[in-house]
Amino acid sequence: MGSTKPYLAVIFIQIIYAGMILLSKAAFNRGMNSYVFVFYRQMAGALFMSPLAMIFERKSATPLSVVTFCKIFMLSFLGITLAINAYCIALTYTSAALGAASINCLPVGTFFFAVLLSVLGGILLAASLYSVLWGKSKEQKSMENGTCLSVPVQPEKERAHLKEAEATIAEPTLFV
Repeated sequence: MGSTKPYLAVIFIQIIYAGMILLSKAAFNRGMNSYVFVFYRQMAGALFMSPLAMIFERKSATPLSVVTFCKIFMLSFLGITLAINAYCIALTYTSAALGAASINCLPVGTFFFAVLLSVLGGILLAASLYSVLWGKSKEQKSMENGTCLSVPVQPEKERAHLKEAEATIAEPTLFV
């Protein structure tokens, strides 16, 4: 067979996940707020990973534009932070065993929502482009033919209709 290092790495990561879930559940049982816990967790991860990134990626890092930075920020805020918040709130109300079993469903949920949103986004984009382009082509054809899409207004009939409507409106009465 091949090397056993990848298998050992996966087992080690699963042990770390299980330990993190047990520590999280113990902290929640002692009364720690899940939002504060997530903040501390994210801050510890950032403090641990930032020096490693600076040491190992300093020479190969490309310049970061403001748009890319904003996209990374929104992805990290909406993606992992909200998922971890929801997970920790759920862990508060359930057991650590259920939390350990459900942690493996996070990639499946992420994939499902990515496909769902990309499909819905594609459908909405196609529908809006079709309606805009179809409307413009129909308008251009009507302009070329000299026909108008709207019904022409007949001012005499409209004025008579407005006078009838004004005549039917009674004076407002105040109830004291």
